[in-house]
Amino acid sequence: MSAHLNVQKLLDACLSGLPAGMPAEALFWSDARRLSRFANNSIQQNLAREDGVLRLVVQDGDRLGSASCNHFDGDSLQRLQRTALDAARAGSPCKDLQILRSSCETPTHENTDEGTLNHTPEQKAAALGGTFELARERGFESSGIFSTAQAELAMANSAGLYCHSHSSTAVFSVTMQTPDGSGWAEEQHTAVNQLNVDAVTREAASICARAQKPVPIDAGRWTVVLPPAAVTDMVQFLAWMGFGARAFLDGTSALSGKRGQQLFGENVSLRDDWSHPLLNGRPFDLEGVARRRVPLVERGVFIQPVFDLGTAREAGETSTGHGHARPNGSGPWPENLVLEPGQQSMDELIAGTTDGLYVTHFHYTNVVDPMTLTITGMTRDGVFRIRNGKLAEPVHNLRWTVSLFDFFRNIEALSRDQVLQSRTFGGGAVVPGLRVREFNFSSASSF
Repeated sequence: MSAHLNVQKLLDACLSGLPAGMPAEALFWSDARRLSRFANNSIQQNLAREDGVLRLVVQDGDRLGSASCNHFDGDSLQRLQRTALDAARAGSPCKDLQILRSSCETPTHENTDEGTLNHTPEQKAAALGGTFELARERGFESSGIFSTAQAELAMANSAGLYCHSHSSTAVFSVTMQTPDGSGWAEEQHTAVNQLNVDAVTREAASICARAQKPVPIDAGRWTVVLPPAAVTDMVQFLAWMGFGARAFLDGTSALSGKRGQQLFGENVSLRDDWSHPLLNGRPFDLEGVARRRVPLVERGVFIQPVFDLGTAREAGETSTGHGHARPNGSGPWPENLVLEPGQQSMDELIAGTTDGLYVTHFHYTNVVDPMTLTITGMTRDGVFRIRNGKLAEPVHNLRWTVSLFDFFRNIEALSRDQVLQSRTFGGGAVVPGLRVREFNFSSASSF
């Protein structure tokens, strides 16, 4: 949205004019997105959106005040400063006072592709032509999105810190359906030229063709084979509920007091790693701290949560570089998850299943009980019986309810290939496919 120098000048202007010696930090983030939505085998909407937000946080004694704006002229900046100062003076004393750093080990990060930001609606339409043609040939209706985006983030504070990051993302997601069944596939990369739209289209069409006229099936405990799209729900909810230091220290995390314990299977190793080549992470957090590669689980043993400056000080630890914009009552959480792979292919995971179910992906996933890591959700866009190591008939969707303690203890095998999947809570997850025993489907459905 803005040139690097202009953003730095904007943040400098935002911080200038405040009372002398007042601790303050300014954060700017912008998002430029080009998106084509399609349904019924044609493009329904082309959208271009650009927005930027400037946020100022000031500390007046033991009180914090914050304000935001998306106009950046001189009058708007003065109004932003007055609003933040008024908020601080009217607020209550705050425990999470700012800890301002004057420097960052990795202050800049560029991982953007200009071709991705400038990808036009005409280019998206040309790429989607094959999707619509295949859908019509098969008698399917296709729907989904083709999105390209660029994000910019910069921060500065009254101690002299300045950090800046640029990144780009391209996502293609498609559903193929008939009245009797559906299939889905999705791919996400840093650059649009890494997307294989034709391959994703063929995968969704293949699942749709196989998913026609599903038959009823009983709920209960089944062995399941899950591709990466389904695995990412499990990983992200485990990370969100379990690995943030705020909940860990408050005793509201299911992992509180269990550091160093064997909680999951020995084949489970999970880390937060912004530098993984498939991810598009930032090397610094929103407190200006360099992100560390953090082992969360190693061979099933819970190693540690992630910390920001405040929780690290409280726990006598060092920040791992996972702070978010303040004021932040939720504390830190991991954003760049990597689940270590195994040795098998997805076909071998299926071949090793005598009687089980293959699930394309999940939706409506949500928390039942955070203290037992219990979550629930529905299957979607293709569930198939596995008989004697081969995919068999399609079956109706099922509701499931599982404890993530049980899920990550019951993993029998992991695929050797890892895939980047987008996450509901932001960031990304690089995960393999899994075969898991005794997955609890809590009720059946009629569709």
